Amino acid sequence: MKYLISIIPEEKGGFTALIPDLPRCMTQGETIEEVLINIEEARQLWIETVYLSGKKVISLRGGQKVKEV
Repeated sequence: MKYLISIIPEEKGGFTALIPDLPRCMTQGETIEEVLINIEEARQLWIETVYLSGKKVISLRGGQKVKEV
């Protein structure tokens, strides 16, 4: 599944990325490249955790992937 990714530049440098459809799925990185790698890992771990708990994982935004800088 694909999820919308929001990337927010931080005042003191670096970036925060989050996936609005996956509650509390977020990460940080010093560069755009790093934060994209980190959010992919966070997404995979979030989905794995939810799946193993027996809950459904759904996409609420129809498969859009958006990068905001």
